[in-house]
Amino acid sequence: AAPLMRGLPQFVCVLVPRFARRHANRIVYICNAAASAVYAAGCFLGEDPDSTAVAWVHLGFILHAVIFLSFKAHKEAATKRDAIALVAPERDAYDRAYQGALGAEGASEAVKTLSSACGEVARACRAEWRTFEATVPRFGKHAWYVGVPRVREGEFTRSGKPRQWTSDLDVLFQQATVLNPHFQDWVRSWAGWGNGAKYVPGPVKHAGRAVEKCIRAYGRDAAAITDLVRCTVTYPTLRGVADFFSAVRDRSDAGGLGMLRIRRVKNRLDPGYSDPSGYRDLSILVEVGWLEMGRAIEFVPVTDWVGSATSRLICEIQVHLAPVYQVKDGGSHGKYRMYRDMLAS
Repeated sequence: AAPLMRGLPQFVCVLVPRFARRHANRIVYICNAAASAVYAAGCFLGEDPDSTAVAWVHLGFILHAVIFLSFKAHKEAATKRDAIALVAPERDAYDRAYQGALGAEGASEAVKTLSSACGEVARACRAEWRTFEATVPRFGKHAWYVGVPRVREGEFTRSGKPRQWTSDLDVLFQQATVLNPHFQDWVRSWAGWGNGAKYVPGPVKHAGRAVEKCIRAYGRDAAAITDLVRCTVTYPTLRGVADFFSAVRDRSDAGGLGMLRIRRVKNRLDPGYSDPSGYRDLSILVEVGWLEMGRAIEFVPVTDWVGSATSRLICEIQVHLAPVYQVKDGGSHGKYRMYRDMLAS
């Protein structure tokens, strides 16, 4: 029975790979402690004189696991407190900027419009994810196959995050380098912004930061990196943000023009959203397709992507309230990155 119990932690770690990647050490110690407890109980109840000594050895294993888990929990709690303390001044500045925007004329109606539109898109994206999940082979109702790879193929991660069409980071960076200047010009050329919009083009994500994010947040799944190409749009009012999101929807395959797909939306400008850092924005992941024509490219409608030589890439558009962006641009975003890194460590 002992070898079987010793193998239980490894079996659990394979059976639930996503959970085990984040809590592998904790799972192994808990399972080993449970196995030692069962084995120690059997030894105490046995008739062999030596079994009592063996039982005390296993009780030592249990004590070691308790000490380790207690130390780990204390360290994680201390790290979380330090991370929250790091961004506390910026959180107050973000809150003041956001509350000021909420108090502007027409802000209440704009927030409701934006939340409703983002909710519709988010539900559609979740429906796509569920449809994809239904095609993934599994046994039983909830369990994954034991032999499932750590990184799977397909349009979504296990948590529902959109994935690029390939997990080859070199290919993704080559595509991002080609696409970035044209994507920036394309988004900048969209008509009908108004309301004091400001466009801030972004460079291709730094390779070191991309690798760090891939390991820290995505379990080494390079296809989950969806912000190699990104840009920022700022508006002084929430009405402007809502109007811009409506313009993005009009250009999507669900809106009529069909020049892009909205793969995910995170509405951190909703009053119900809360984060200890205070950071807020509207993050839109859009997938675009294009054909290279020498040094130029031609963006291709979504309906023409299948069966053609179309290149595709998921990009990020961040939409900010101007007062909130001023806080971010003033140097607070560096602390926000440190905050996320500390929580992920």
